[in-house]
Amino acid sequence: MPKLLRFLLLVALLLGALLPGVCQAQEGPLQVESRRRVAAADLRLASQWLAYAYQIPSRVPQEMLLAGYGYGNTLVALALVGRGASLNEVLELRQRHLWPDVARQVEVDVDRLPGAIRDLMSSGIDQPAPGPLHFLPDVRPGLSERLRLPAFSPTIPDPVAVERFGLRPEEVENIRRVLDNPNEVPEEWLRLPAGRTLLTADWLIAATLAKFKPFPLETLLETRLGQVIEWADVTSLFGMSPQVLTQGPLAAVYPALTGVPPHTVLSAHRRTRFPDQLPLRYDLERLPTTQKTALRPLLGWTYQETPGERARLDAAGLELAEKAIALALARSSGLELAVVLERRAEGDSWAGIVQRFAIDMTGQEDLWAAIQAREAR
Repeated sequence: MPKLLRFLLLVALLLGALLPGVCQAQEGPLQVESRRRVAAADLRLASQWLAYAYQIPSRVPQEMLLAGYGYGNTLVALALVGRGASLNEVLELRQRHLWPDVARQVEVDVDRLPGAIRDLMSSGIDQPAPGPLHFLPDVRPGLSERLRLPAFSPTIPDPVAVERFGLRPEEVENIRRVLDNPNEVPEEWLRLPAGRTLLTADWLIAATLAKFKPFPLETLLETRLGQVIEWADVTSLFGMSPQVLTQGPLAAVYPALTGVPPHTVLSAHRRTRFPDQLPLRYDLERLPTTQKTALRPLLGWTYQETPGERARLDAAGLELAEKAIALALARSSGLELAVVLERRAEGDSWAGIVQRFAIDMTGQEDLWAAIQAREAR
């Protein structure tokens, strides 16, 4: 790239990066606080797009953004992962190198990356390098499916197991809480008491092994009682390779018992607490054009946007996050996007549209957070 064009690009990107600060100086304290709430909700919403694009748990982009990587660094890192790189290796290299050097060391051809990602890599202003961050298991495309745990019988634990392990009612509730929806379990739920010396993670591991191997769940747990024998030894005693604990769906469960090093995140487990406010650099509407351009296709893929719908949304003059809200409500309700946009143009709030069409928001906490943050303004 000629020196003059590179200079002009850097100036444009720098002005885009400084824009949130300029806007903040022109706004009153209440407006700034309101937008900071929007920024916190936008982080959660955009994490869903990133997770869908690479078929990874949403916890991964959430933690990257909250750790200070910002949208630019997160977009570039995951784009390299999408080309076959290890996220842990990428993040470790990023501590010491600029993005073009990182791409070279993980053997990704920069010229084959999308143009929007190349622009982010060459900008040189998404600095300094964020702090260290490590994921267990390592993140590659399709991780969500590889970590998917099976469904378990609602009769676990049965009355015999309740008596055998001396389970109190609250311990039975702990076990059911984890086994009812094992793929949406927060990390802290895995360490709840579950009978004598057992934890809920023990029940989840035993139930998973018993699902695929001809061993009774209770026998596996009896061997584990007292926590004297580690799960790696338990699997060996029953003729299984200890790798079943570290490769496959248990790879994000087993470390909850063994402990993890500092700055390490268990990739699969749902985050339950988010900041109420974040700096304005997380507000999607205030991002530099290069970052918006890189995020926009991910939004479209997440909600299976058609070219016609994209044209409608662009003509509606909505913020980037509001385009996602409109598409998500259309998909959840089965309505045409035009109907949602019409109600919005008639003056309905996003929450009003949810109420008008009785849209089920179950399991859509991140979307609902984005709606509520905007309704509170």
